[in-house]
Amino acid sequence: MAAHQHVQPKNPVAPLIHNDRLKRRTTAPRKATNTMSTTHSKRSAAVLPAANSTVAKPRRTATNGSVAIKLTHGEGTYRLENHPGDEFWYIELTLDYSTDIPGPQPKPALIASATLLRVRCLRIEEIHVDLDCMSADLGTIGFAVEMSSRGKLADYSMHVGANSTFLVAIDVVVDPFWRGRRLGPALVAVASDLLNADITVLTPFGLKTRLDANGEVFTDYYLPRPGPEVQAKVKKAWHTAGYRPLYDGVVWQGHDIPEGHTFNKRIKAARDRIAALDDQVDNAATRAWWWRRVDRQLRHAAKLARTQ
Repeated sequence: MAAHQHVQPKNPVAPLIHNDRLKRRTTAPRKATNTMSTTHSKRSAAVLPAANSTVAKPRRTATNGSVAIKLTHGEGTYRLENHPGDEFWYIELTLDYSTDIPGPQPKPALIASATLLRVRCLRIEEIHVDLDCMSADLGTIGFAVEMSSRGKLADYSMHVGANSTFLVAIDVVVDPFWRGRRLGPALVAVASDLLNADITVLTPFGLKTRLDANGEVFTDYYLPRPGPEVQAKVKKAWHTAGYRPLYDGVVWQGHDIPEGHTFNKRIKAARDRIAALDDQVDNAATRAWWWRRVDRQLRHAAKLARTQ
């Protein structure tokens, strides 16, 4: 980097300014040239920050935090005219606050979500064929249900024509901030109760997730699957939640109400686990997580508005 060199005058004793008039004119400060009037220049200089100073952002507020569950019927019901017994559903667990953000308010931040398929045996022709038409993974689950209909599932009447329903958990996603609290199985249990499912089935394996531009975590099916350590952790989590092997890697859980009881213990425990989140809405870490997700959402919305 080139350094600035100081040039010494040839005759250091010789005066650079030879008369008082020129000296006064040279040393006098220049009059400010700006668009502000002279009478306001001093006042403005007192309140305007320096060019290199940092302007503090106004403090934002978020109050009245609330946790909510939303269950939505999927628009992509698979060929409803031919397979009326197969219905897609989507359930989400969200956190929201009241804010002082001007303009449209952001939508709630997503804690966890699950994509589900409800199969009503009374309205389908073949369990395995119906599910296999959608995907190979669902076909494996349908075959496991058929093979176990007279075995482990004998008490649940899981066969064509029976007035029974089973729920398939296709995709369960939990935001990294909330993982380790068994919210995924709890959300599926609540969905099975709302949809009156007799049993829930799934294939437990772990997939990688990513955060999208809208601040929501989703499963990326194109990334390679995590290693055996993660897969073992996922299987253990569902086993802890009460799921047991059914057939060919598929696990299941029944939702029957024991005799002498008015509720299923596991479903009640799941509801209590989600209700306990209300005690964390005023937590500083929880609020900071919510702001991160909401800010990402608002930036994405502003970007879309500029491109339109």
